[in-house]
Amino acid sequence: MPRTIIGILVILLATFSTSYSMSKYQTDITNKSNEYIKLIKEIPDNIGNWERISSKPLLPFETEELKVRDAEYWTYKNKKNGAWVVISIFVGPTGRVGVHTPEICLAGTGYRVKENRILENFKILDEHSQIGEISEDKNHSDKSSDNADSQQFWRVVVSDEASPDRQRVFYYALGTGKNWWAVNNPRFELSSYPFIMKIQAETEMEIADVNYYNSVREFLDDFLPVVKDIFENTNLEETYGKKR
Repeated sequence: MPRTIIGILVILLATFSTSYSMSKYQTDITNKSNEYIKLIKEIPDNIGNWERISSKPLLPFETEELKVRDAEYWTYKNKKNGAWVVISIFVGPTGRVGVHTPEICLAGTGYRVKENRILENFKILDEHSQIGEISEDKNHSDKSSDNADSQQFWRVVVSDEASPDRQRVFYYALGTGKNWWAVNNPRFELSSYPFIMKIQAETEMEIADVNYYNSVREFLDDFLPVVKDIFENTNLEETYGKKR
C-alpha cells in the first residue's frame, strides 16, 4: 500500500479518535451536570425553622449570557421570626458563573457597594454549622481553611440609592455541593472544573436594624449541612481536583 494512502488513513483514524473522545467527554460532562441539577431539586421545602414560600424560573439572561444549565430561585421564610432569605443555586460554566457577582451585576442599576466584600468561614459539624472568623482581607481568600468541613463565602452589602434607608446583604460562593469556596479568580483557581455550582443568599433590611446580617447567616447554618448531605456521594471534586 502506498505511503500516501497509509498516511491519509492514519490521519483519518486520528481525527475520528479525537472526535470520538471529545464527544464522549461532552456526553460525560452533560450527564454529570444533569446529575447535579437533579440533586438540587431534592433540596427540601422545609429546613429547620425555614419554609420555602415561593420559587421562580431561570432568567433568559442566565441562559443566553452565562450559559447556565439550570438555576433555582427560592424564597425561604423563618416560621418563628418572619425573616426571609432568597437563595439561588446555579449550575453552569465555571468562568461565566464565577464572575457573575452581585457587585458586578448590580453596578449601574441604582445600587452601590456599601461594604466591600469580606470572607466568612462556615464550619459544618454534623448537622449544625458554626460561623468561623471573619477575614478583614477583602481581596484574598484564606486557603488554610480549604478542607472538608470549612465552607468559604464572600459577604457584600449594597445600598439602594433610591431608598437610602434600605440595603441588601449577599453571601455567595462557588463549589460542588459538598464544599464551597470564596475565590478571587474563578477562571484560574477552578480552571480544572468543566462546570461548577454557585450558591447565593440574600435579604433586604433596614440600615437601622443592627441584626441585618443574622437572617442570612442563620439560614446558611441550617441550609449548608442539608446540601452537603444530598451531594455526599458525588465525585466532582475527586474527579477534577480542588481549587488551586
